[in-house]
Amino acid sequence: MVDSTALNLDNVLVDPVMIPTNSLTRLVLWKVGISGQLAATYYYDTEGLVLPSTISFDGTNLNIIGNLTSAGTTKQFSIKVDQSGIFSEFAPAKSVTPKATGIETIKAGANNLKSFISKTTIIGIPSWRAKAPTPVIVKYTKAGKALAANSFIGKVRKIVWQSGIGAIVLVETKSDNEIHFLVNMA
Repeated sequence: MVDSTALNLDNVLVDPVMIPTNSLTRLVLWKVGISGQLAATYYYDTEGLVLPSTISFDGTNLNIIGNLTSAGTTKQFSIKVDQSGIFSEFAPAKSVTPKATGIETIKAGANNLKSFISKTTIIGIPSWRAKAPTPVIVKYTKAGKALAANSFIGKVRKIVWQSGIGAIVLVETKSDNEIHFLVNMA
């Protein structure tokens, strides 16, 4: 006769795992270093479907505004995140209507950032070859010379540029909303 019960000599107790009901319940922030490598990842789990619509940077905190849907009710929210990834609590907020997509030009100090969907090569960046329409941000001098480029998987919702920080980009993907800090765009 074989005893099929497990031995637990150390009396270890396992907490049950909470499985989210959908994958859009987490805010994810990625801090990207100047070389383009991932420097840190920060998370904030919510109790409902979260859809950020606006991001801004006030010099100290990243401010995120959007909608939170839980139990069939949608509410507007705002939340702050400091540069070490510490989130404030959700607060009620007014929603800001996002701009229509197209080529967006952002003044970035002595340069310009252009956000658009790349379907072919990018002039000045010979290594870039888009195999499919891809959202990109390209840093240009005032004379039009390309200095740097970043591509994204998903839909770029908002771009903010801050001196000394670079570009902050909100990207909507199939399963999450991501915030990218692009210090190579500073």
